[in-house]
Amino acid sequence: MIVEDERIFARDLQQQLRSLGYDSSASAASGEDAIALARQRKPDVVLMDVRIKGAMDGVATAERIRAMHDVPVIFLTAHADDTTLGRAKNTRPYGYLLKPIKPAELKTTIEIAIAKHRAEIELRSMNTALQSERDRSAVLLAQLAAAVEHLTCGVAVTNSDGKVVVINQPMLEIFRDPRTPEAAVGCSAFEIIARAPAALQNFPVFRQRIIDIAIEAKPVLRDRIQFRDGRVYERDFTPAVLDDDAVGHVWCYYDVTSVEKQREILEQRAHCDPLTGIANRLGFEIMLGRRIAIGEPFALLFIDLDGFKAVNDRLGHGAGDAVLQEAAARLRGALRGSDDIARFAGDEFVGLATAVTKPNLAAVIRNVQHALSFEFVRTEGTAAVSASVGASLFPEDGMDAEALLRVADQAMYAVKQSSRGGR
Repeated sequence: MIVEDERIFARDLQQQLRSLGYDSSASAASGEDAIALARQRKPDVVLMDVRIKGAMDGVATAERIRAMHDVPVIFLTAHADDTTLGRAKNTRPYGYLLKPIKPAELKTTIEIAIAKHRAEIELRSMNTALQSERDRSAVLLAQLAAAVEHLTCGVAVTNSDGKVVVINQPMLEIFRDPRTPEAAVGCSAFEIIARAPAALQNFPVFRQRIIDIAIEAKPVLRDRIQFRDGRVYERDFTPAVLDDDAVGHVWCYYDVTSVEKQREILEQRAHCDPLTGIANRLGFEIMLGRRIAIGEPFALLFIDLDGFKAVNDRLGHGAGDAVLQEAAARLRGALRGSDDIARFAGDEFVGLATAVTKPNLAAVIRNVQHALSFEFVRTEGTAAVSASVGASLFPEDGMDAEALLRVADQAMYAVKQSSRGGR
């Protein structure tokens, strides 16, 4: 069930859920409607906006729904202030999603919420049974172990003393623990997840984080751990409560390595020119911003290939693409490894040459012009390629990207019109 008063966002969220295979037909815009709908539809999961219309906000509505139904609630919010988190914590939420919501994060959070809810139900049943029926508790424990073992994410259930009651094989594999799930029962959970500190990125922070969420029960919006071998996991934690007392904990570790890698690939593609393999205009703007923030002198080179349109007209666009690729390779070779280059647009390139000042700027420009003066030969014909280069210096010609680009662009056009090198 979705509880969201912004229709456009609610509709978009419904479409995301349908694409992930969930039934999202139950939707309410106010706390009163949500309570009535929850009583009627009995949803498996509630996605609750913290701020909704009506007399009750999302936190108050979640409290009422949890009081009536044992249903996991995931909060949706663009706000994460301490007061709101403190109130939300008391409703024992199963997760938080910060707007805007990405499909991969939505799917992960829902799956973990369902797994946690199922484990909590079994754990509560187990602890209740322990009070009167020891034989029955053994059966329930076996059922819980079977359920947890079939989960693809790493799961460990611990008692109030922090000892493992149930753990699945994926959890042990995450931390390269050679024990079987049966052998790990009774061990300290911290002994398992902290057995190989050298394998984790920033282990002291990792250790303190476990103390924060397990002992002090601090609310966690998103918690990720990274291994030195590149694996990335999203960690989720919740106390199991019986009669307002914590009787154990449920730990879930969900593998998000592929999601992280895909995100990195998409970011790289967004900043890279697919034809030449160097940065595109967006990537260049990011690099330029970083150079300005560092504050050290550099030269911005604005480069335009001379007569490029004639190459396309006489030899074809395939030849034009090959010229651009050759120019990018030559420009990379003309500058140092610490310098940045990018394809700005069309046949325009830019370069950021570090530690360049006015006395040695002319030499840098000549070096680039020499590298970009070459004869391009194809079966269709031959073309002579050259380049006009203009430059600006940081900080002399400007302290921001707009000023530096304007000066370099004007200098390049002056060179092109006069048909001679120099700034």
